[in-house]
Amino acid sequence: MDRATDASLSRALAELWRGSATLGANDAIQHGLELAVRLTGSTIGYFHFVNDDQETLELVTWSASTRAVCAAWTDRHYPVSKAGVWVDCLRTRAPVVHNDYEALEHKRGLPEGHARLVRHMNVPLVEGRSVRFILGVGNKPDDYAQDDVAALGAFAADLWLLIQQKQEVAALRHRAGWLARIQRITRSTGFEWDIDADALGVDGNAGVLTGSHSAAPHTMAHLRHLVVEADRGTFSAALDEARRAPGQLVGEVVRMERPDGRRWTARLMLRADPRERGSGLMLRGVLQDISEEVNAEEYRHKAFHDYLTELANREMLVHRLSGAVALLPQRSGGPGGGLALHMLDLDRFKPVNDTHGHSMGDAVLKQVARRLQAITRRSDVVARVGGDEFAILQLDVSSPEDAATLAAKIIAALSEPYEVDGRALTIGVSIGIALGREGGGSPDLLLRDADEALYRCKAAGGGRYAFHGEAPVPSPAPGEGGARA
Repeated sequence: MDRATDASLSRALAELWRGSATLGANDAIQHGLELAVRLTGSTIGYFHFVNDDQETLELVTWSASTRAVCAAWTDRHYPVSKAGVWVDCLRTRAPVVHNDYEALEHKRGLPEGHARLVRHMNVPLVEGRSVRFILGVGNKPDDYAQDDVAALGAFAADLWLLIQQKQEVAALRHRAGWLARIQRITRSTGFEWDIDADALGVDGNAGVLTGSHSAAPHTMAHLRHLVVEADRGTFSAALDEARRAPGQLVGEVVRMERPDGRRWTARLMLRADPRERGSGLMLRGVLQDISEEVNAEEYRHKAFHDYLTELANREMLVHRLSGAVALLPQRSGGPGGGLALHMLDLDRFKPVNDTHGHSMGDAVLKQVARRLQAITRRSDVVARVGGDEFAILQLDVSSPEDAATLAAKIIAALSEPYEVDGRALTIGVSIGIALGREGGGSPDLLLRDADEALYRCKAAGGGRYAFHGEAPVPSPAPGEGGARA
């Protein structure tokens, strides 16, 4: 993937997570679809779940630009057997590109009212033995390339993780019981602010704000005072944005504090409209207590991240590795597209804990995490998988030399001294590498191959990297390259 595409992918992924923070699952899917269309330079797009029977599709949504030109009726259980070549990605479990769709000999006619297809690309999200959804785009002005396929595949992997998070939050609510879900939904209060008069009116659910039947705030300054001090700037910025764009809905998440000191998280929704009589604006808003939802999201985050370093954990690594391996047959058709799994084990780390204590050892591990993040790309996955064991999933590897270069950089970076509480400590690292390309094996096999190479490096004295089935390579001296020996 070239730098421009990689940068566009990074921006799209950041916007996916940031923009979906306050959205439900369906709105998050719609948000992700619009970003996928923009990422690939397309003009239409669609997202369809694949039902558990793997024989029918649930046609979920189209992009806004597609709905503007597509009036075709759809079914929640659309048979795959009736679908045309656009669903070949489900049949082959690999991305599909049609750069001259209208010239295809075996395509089936599109239903009446369907958007015209000139070019088309889609990717399946494969999990285990099942395809979970199909993400498709179309009608890019020029041909779709392998970089487009790689970017859409990587984006789909993160979108699936986001969907799972949203679905798990919904499942938590469901298990809590119908009554509890209703209570959470209704734990909201509405307010109306006459901006010119600074008169604030709050509905009968003001207890959400105060925690009791205390007097409701009657000015915006009073309401703002109930916002945690660190979030008051965010609250004021949302008010200003709503005032600058009348008729537009503005959303934010802020932390609130009730008079008794209890803190809670609120979803803030604002809209300013012209006064029904006279000039000026009336700003109306809703504050909803989403503390339980936020707690569930935080629980989900903790389930996929290492508590000490905030890196991905083994579960997240395996999840991302599975998604990357599923795309290998398509990616390997051109330059790039392979992957390298680096398994790292720190050398001489045990004496740090034994001599200086675990707190100093933890400080070193945090510095190791920061150094690894500094020398990898945002599209790569950096994980802590054990006490002093780390892993890096390097994507879009053009050749083994790419992996060797990164391994040499890792050894050099982690061998630099660490300063903790005025003490300088030196450790090292050993690295086992498994390469994945077309037919490169399952995630479990790649993990075993990388571990096997790592063990040989440790047995050789550490400070080395090795590819599976090859001899360990000593760390290069300063100024030397990192190419394979």
